[in-house]
Amino acid sequence: MIKKKGWIVLLISFFAFISLNGSATPLYPEYVVQADGTELIPGHSGPDYIFSGTYENGHIIISGAGSYVLSDNLAYSGSDAAIIINGSDIHLNGNEPELSGNDGTGIISNSHAAYARVENFTSISGFETGMILYGNYCDVIKNNVSFNSGNGVYVKGNNNTISNNIIKGNTYSGINTTSIYHIFSDNLIADNGRNGINSQDFVEITGNEIFGNGRDGVLVWNNATVSDNIISHNIRYGIKATNYVDFFSNLVESNGNDGISTGRFSTIHGNTVLNNKGSGIFTGHTTTLADNVVSGNQKYGIWLGNMVSVKNCTIYNNQYGGLIAGNNADVRDNNVFENQGIGIDLSNFVTIINNSVSNNLYSGIFTLRSSEIHNNTITHNGDCGINGWGNSNISKNFIDDNWIGIYLPDNSVNIHVNQNQILSSGDCGIFIDSGGWDEGSGFIYDNYLGNLVNIGGSGTLSYYGWTNPKGPEPGLNIINGPNIAGNYWSNLTRSGWSDLQEPIKEGYSSTSYELIPNSGVYDIAPLVRSLYDISASGDAWTYPSPSGEVLAPRFSNASFLNFAKPGAELENITVDHDWKGPILNWTFFDVDGNHEIQTIGSPIPGQIHTRFDMFPKNGNPPQKVQFIDLSVGDPTSWYWQFGDGESSTEKDPVHQYTNPGTFTVSLRVYNDGTGGYSVCNNCITVQ
Repeated sequence: MIKKKGWIVLLISFFAFISLNGSATPLYPEYVVQADGTELIPGHSGPDYIFSGTYENGHIIISGAGSYVLSDNLAYSGSDAAIIINGSDIHLNGNEPELSGNDGTGIISNSHAAYARVENFTSISGFETGMILYGNYCDVIKNNVSFNSGNGVYVKGNNNTISNNIIKGNTYSGINTTSIYHIFSDNLIADNGRNGINSQDFVEITGNEIFGNGRDGVLVWNNATVSDNIISHNIRYGIKATNYVDFFSNLVESNGNDGISTGRFSTIHGNTVLNNKGSGIFTGHTTTLADNVVSGNQKYGIWLGNMVSVKNCTIYNNQYGGLIAGNNADVRDNNVFENQGIGIDLSNFVTIINNSVSNNLYSGIFTLRSSEIHNNTITHNGDCGINGWGNSNISKNFIDDNWIGIYLPDNSVNIHVNQNQILSSGDCGIFIDSGGWDEGSGFIYDNYLGNLVNIGGSGTLSYYGWTNPKGPEPGLNIINGPNIAGNYWSNLTRSGWSDLQEPIKEGYSSTSYELIPNSGVYDIAPLVRSLYDISASGDAWTYPSPSGEVLAPRFSNASFLNFAKPGAELENITVDHDWKGPILNWTFFDVDGNHEIQTIGSPIPGQIHTRFDMFPKNGNPPQKVQFIDLSVGDPTSWYWQFGDGESSTEKDPVHQYTNPGTFTVSLRVYNDGTGGYSVCNNCITVQ
C-alpha cells in the first residue's frame, strides 16, 4: 500500500534459488523497505514541488522543506536537470528506483539549497553529469551514480558529505569538486575516465575503495586527511596531493605512477604501498613517515625531500632503491631489505639510527656529509655496508658480509668511526679511497675488524688516527675489555693479529700494529684479548675449585668444580647472581666479560662442625686472649691447644701468653655421636 503522505510501505520479495540436494532453496527471505515522505506524483504543481510530465519522461522541481519519495523509475530526455532541489532542508529518497537521461544533469541542488539529502537511487546514469551540488551542508548517501558522460558527482558548494555510494564508469571524474570542507567516505569509485576523486582543500577522504580510474585515484589539494582507503590500479597516481595532507592506513597498490605523491608538511602513517609503477611514496620537505609497508614499486620505495622523519617502516623489493631523501633527514628503526639499489640513500646533516639494512643490491647506507650513523644492523649488501663522507660519526653498527664494510674517501674530514663490528667483508672491512683533493682528518678506533682483508683502498691512511686520541682510557671497549684504545684486528677465523697476542688484563698491547704491510701507518695501542676476572667463593659449608679471583682470557672456557665440606651438603650455586641449583660442575663458555660464581650449602643435621674465633690476635706479653667456640652440632666437650704448650677444656677460655712468638691454635669438640677438629695456623702474634 502506498500513501501520498506519511509512511510508504513497499513489500518487495527477492527470491534467488540454487539447487541444493535436488531441491530449490531461497537465498534471501522476503523483506520490507520503508520510506517516510511525500510521494512525488506526476502533474502535481504546488509550492512544495512541481512534477512536469510523467515517470517515463518527467522533470521535478522541489522547493518545500521536507522528505520526498519517488514511487517509480524516472526518465528524462531534456537538457536541464531531471530533478532540481530548490530549497533548504529537503530530503529526497530515491526509494531504490532508477534515474536516467541522455543529456543534462540527473540531480541539481541549487546554491540556496542547504542541508539537502539525496539517497537510495539504485542508478543515476546516462546524463552529462550525474549530480551537481551547489548547496552547502548536503548529504549524498547510498546512491549509484554511474555511466554519465561527464562527472559522476560535481560538488560546488561547501561542507558536503558523500558516503556509501557507487560511482563508476563516468567519463570524467567520479567526484569532482571546486569547493572545500567535504567528507567523502565509504564509497566505491571505479573505472571513471579521469580521477576517482578530484578535490580541493580541507577534505576528509576515508574508507573508500577507488580503483581503475583513468587518471589519479585521488587528486587532492591542501589540508586534507586521506585514511583507510583501498586505492588500486589507477592509470596515474594512487594519491596525488599538495601540502599539509595526512595519510593514514591506506592500501595503495598497483597504480600507474607513484602510490602516494605529496608536497610539504605531510604525515604518512600506517599505509601499505605496493607494486606501483613509480615510487611507492614521493614527498616534498618536512614530512613525517611511520609504520608504513612499502614494497614492489618500480622506482624507489620512498623518495623524500629535506627535513623528513622516517620511523618503523618496512621497505623492501623496490626497483631503484629503498629510501632516498635530502638534507636533515632522521631515519630510525626501519627494516630496509632486498631493494634493487641502495637501501638508505641520504644527503647531508642526517641521522640514521637502529635500522636493519640487508640484502640490497648496492650499498646498505649512503650519505654525504655530517651524518650520525649509529646502532644499525647492516648485512649482506652488494656494495658497501656504509658509504660515508666527511664530518660524520659512525658508531655501534653491526656490519657483516657486505662487499666493503665502510667506504671513506681520504678527503673526508672530522670522521669518527668507533665501536663498530665489521665482519666478513668480500673486499675489505674499511676501504680508504683516494679523494683527490684536501686531506682528510679524524679517528678510527675501538672497532672489531674480522675480515680476510681489514684495510684496503688507495687512499692515504695516515690522514686518520687509528687509536683513541685520548690514549688508552678506562671504559668498556668493543670486546668488553677495560680500556678504550685502538682497534681489534682479527680475521674470519679468529686467528688474526689481535687473537694471537697473549691476553693482557688491560686489554690492549704496547706493540704497534701496522695496518697494511710497509704502509708505515700503525695502530699504536691495538686491542687484544683481555683477562677477565671470575670471582669464585663459597660459604662456610662449601667451596668451588678453583676459588678466589680466577683470570680467564677472552673467548676461553673456565670450569669450576663445586664441593661440600665434610659433614655438609651442597644446596645451590649462584652464577652472576642467578640461582642455578646444586650443580657440581659449571663452565663459563667463550668468556667475554667478568663473572661471579658462589657455592651455598648447609651442615648435615647432628654432625659436629668445629668453628672458633679469638681476640685480640696481636699484643705484647703478657697478653690475654679470649677464645670463643662457634661450633655447630651441640658439642658437649672441648679441648683447646694454644700453641705454647698450654691447653684447656673450657668452652670459651681466656689464655695468657707470657712469651713473644707466633702461635697456632687448635680446637677439638665432641658430642655423644661425632667429633670435629679445626686449626688456625699462626693466628696469634705476641711481640
